[in-house]
Amino acid sequence: MPLGVRIAVVMLSLSLACGIPKDDLGSNGETSLPMIALNLTFIASIYGLYVFFIFKVYQGKHWARIITLIFTIFAGLTWFLPDGANGIVGSTEWGLNATSLAFDTFALLILFTKPANAWFKAKLEENSEHSRN
Repeated sequence: MPLGVRIAVVMLSLSLACGIPKDDLGSNGETSLPMIALNLTFIASIYGLYVFFIFKVYQGKHWARIITLIFTIFAGLTWFLPDGANGIVGSTEWGLNATSLAFDTFALLILFTKPANAWFKAKLEENSEHSRN
């Protein structure tokens, strides 16, 4: 695995970590235990899915870096929503979101460099060779 891919995986993990402090279990004003449990389940599912994609990128799955690219584009586009619609409330949350988006962006730039592309292509060929045997 190229060093750049390892660095990109670390950056994606750091991006994920930036999101943890800003998630509020009672963000919709609801403080009942069932709603908090529902919010916790939703947040854990989203983080679990993101960890799954990071792990698949680490394994060299081309489709995982494409999905990560799509999610990062979507996250970047939410910055252009009207104030309040994107959930960015305070300067701390804005800073965490900006840091997370920067980590994702730089990680993806690394994941689409020539050495990374060659590695992902080799992994794809290796997987297709195993499936033929």
